[in-house]
Amino acid sequence: MAVHPEHPGLSAELVVNGEALREYNDDEHTSKNDVIAIAKYVEVNEDAHFGIRYTIPQGFSNELGVHVNLKIDGNSVRKHTHNKHQLRHAKRDIVNCLDACNSTIDGVRYSQRFRFSRLQIGEEDVDADETTSEQLKDVGIITLKLAFINDIGKRPVSRGSCHYARSARQERLPMIGKVAEKNLKGDARSHQASLDAPVAVAYGSQKPTALKSLHMMPRTPSPSPGPPTKGVMNEVERDDAEAFTPTNQQSNQMKTEVIKEETAAGIKREANAGREQDEVLFVGSKRLRRLTTQRNEVIVLD
Repeated sequence: MAVHPEHPGLSAELVVNGEALREYNDDEHTSKNDVIAIAKYVEVNEDAHFGIRYTIPQGFSNELGVHVNLKIDGNSVRKHTHNKHQLRHAKRDIVNCLDACNSTIDGVRYSQRFRFSRLQIGEEDVDADETTSEQLKDVGIITLKLAFINDIGKRPVSRGSCHYARSARQERLPMIGKVAEKNLKGDARSHQASLDAPVAVAYGSQKPTALKSLHMMPRTPSPSPGPPTKGVMNEVERDDAEAFTPTNQQSNQMKTEVIKEETAAGIKREANAGREQDEVLFVGSKRLRRLTTQRNEVIVLD
């Protein structure tokens, strides 16, 4: 990780699949003058996608902001600006990873990921392209430059400045052919950077209800059935509730129909259905007259 010596927390590193690559110090190219430059070598694998992750610590700010410029193989591929409001109101460290080159081709936005590609190095007798030392000067070098913004102004922008031609891939990161070994002069560089095939990036806008119907947003769960809210009952529910109140239960017991039972001996009983035990009430007695038959014996009582 390259850490700025004067600003603790301000750092940058190369990552593959989110993991930082192993680094080696390059004291020869690390500057010791007013312009601070920290140089390091990294171990890379061919065809691996990579990104440059940098961290701006919380509280790191100036009056206008910080400008970030990423160069790969001498070509400017990404620029980003952190304004003063983002830096001053940041609640944590700002961490950003630049892992792709964005461009617009014929009105369509494309994204191309960064990838390591091996340099084709040949012997002296191999028929190599005429690649000068000036072209090889920046090959295999990834430069991340952070600078304070000192002034803000306006400048005219041409109509086609934000759009790149169909050959954007070759223009942004041109590939170098075979390189003679003598041109490297014992340099340890073995890879250059390339871009993946362009991938179209499309954005669409939909209402939340449409996104929920497409199962792209979680739906709001239905409310579970619960007891009725106090004071929100219709007339039928209110009548049913009043029928089971203690006062009405007592009145219903008082209105219970009295059942009269008559025994074989002629004694009448009055029972209340709501009582636990029946109470017997003597009403009166009456002698019954029976018809005289041959089987009956009449006994006259004095």
